[in-house]
Amino acid sequence: MSVFPHHFNTPLLRRRPIIHLGKTSVTDNCGGANGTKQQIRWDNALRADSGFDHSPLLNPSRIGCKFDGRVKIKANISCTQGGSARTTLMLYIRTNGSDENLRCVARNYSRGSSWGDISLNISTEIDVSNGDYIEIQTEVDDSDASYTINTINAQCEIIVERVE
Repeated sequence: MSVFPHHFNTPLLRRRPIIHLGKTSVTDNCGGANGTKQQIRWDNALRADSGFDHSPLLNPSRIGCKFDGRVKIKANISCTQGGSARTTLMLYIRTNGSDENLRCVARNYSRGSSWGDISLNISTEIDVSNGDYIEIQTEVDDSDASYTINTINAQCEIIVERVE
């Protein structure tokens, strides 16, 4: 007789597929005039389970889904501003290149290069179909001037997990 409760004797549940991507050498300029958009490119697969597709060379911003279901998305994008003007950046999810999911938008404000870096974080769930692809995109929401705002590669990541 086992000393563990009954639920410890049942087989482990099947692991949910995950893709975890980062950046090592591909820096994205997220700055520019108001309305400038930039898809974040990923060049480092920290974990890539079957169920997801990603190529660091061909469309490196895209994460493909090979199933119908729901995914949890967590992303962090850190940027450093090259100019002294104030800028507000937005971060959101796009599916299939055009559908912008604005239910989960992150914003952060920089007073300029003398005031430090900014970080944008999102965490949400969306429904996907087999063949869909997901991207993370920044947009200059408001800026006093057009400046370079580069990603800090060591502080950028995205994790997408199938939840059902």
